[in-house]
Amino acid sequence: RDLVGELWQIDGLVYRLFDHAHTHVTIYQIIDDASRFDVGTTAFALPENGTDARAVLAAAFAAYGKPQEILSDNGDAFATYHRGFLSATETWLASQGVLAIAGFAPTTQGKDERSHRTLTQFLDARHPVSLAEVNAYLAENRQVYNERRRHQSLLVGKMHITPRQAFDTFPKAPPPTHPLDPEQVWARVVAYNQAHNPHAVPEMLNGPVEAATSHEASTDDMAAQQGIPSTDTPTLTVPTTNSTNHWGIPDQLCVSKDGVVRVCGFGLYIGLRFKNRRLYSTVTADNVAEFYTAHDGEFLFSVPLPITLSHRPPGGQININLVEGMKHRQPPRMNPKLSKPRPTRRP
Repeated sequence: RDLVGELWQIDGLVYRLFDHAHTHVTIYQIIDDASRFDVGTTAFALPENGTDARAVLAAAFAAYGKPQEILSDNGDAFATYHRGFLSATETWLASQGVLAIAGFAPTTQGKDERSHRTLTQFLDARHPVSLAEVNAYLAENRQVYNERRRHQSLLVGKMHITPRQAFDTFPKAPPPTHPLDPEQVWARVVAYNQAHNPHAVPEMLNGPVEAATSHEASTDDMAAQQGIPSTDTPTLTVPTTNSTNHWGIPDQLCVSKDGVVRVCGFGLYIGLRFKNRRLYSTVTADNVAEFYTAHDGEFLFSVPLPITLSHRPPGGQININLVEGMKHRQPPRMNPKLSKPRPTRRP
């Protein structure tokens, strides 16, 4: 979609904590389709259910206004109209004036699922052991994703921009102001099922009132019991290469033709496959420098600060594998001749 607020995508992700019980939590993420802006990402303790989904949506509506449509998968917590009944979430969205639609092709939800992969990598690097820690890290990730990392799909002229820049400057769709007509919503359910199921007749379809007895109602009850409550031309500010962290690491870096990037005075060899690439950096609250490839916004590597080496090899280059605590998407191989400890000087 071309307009901010024309379509949002919501999807649920099951994530396993790093506690002894390997507890599973459910993360709901909502992305604006035009700007790729993350309008709301929150984790809950229960399996995917409509109550938690509506809580995330309500918070996003309060913060950013209402979209015209919500795209989701076909789960009981979201869109069920194609199966002949309306979920509680669809009914609630209609009361807000928002139309719920579902994606049937695997590629329809591809944008959200790619965000999930990046989000999972971000969390895995931090080893959260509780729901509170997950939500704290999700808030940190939202800030980095929305404000710091330019998105590969957001190309304005010759420059990629951040989701925040796109959300603030792209043309906006008018928000809904009136609830959807329940009769028209239900007529859509009947029409869809009659068109796709020749044996379906209106009398045999489940009515909206029967959605309360669906499987979703049981998970909603569980949640309730636990108390889970425009402009036409973008005006952009070109980001600088200055450092916004006290470690002096530039917000933008370039990998040399030899696959080396300089970080805090160290020439780190990260692999020839990444030569001449542009990187974006961020430093977390716990002093971990993270680097992302500019063309796709994907995580590339991270190093704890200050940088500590297992040993200092001879020469100016340092294979990133020698950095203690480093993480790398595709770490380079170690050359035995170049990775030996630097010989000590004779007295």
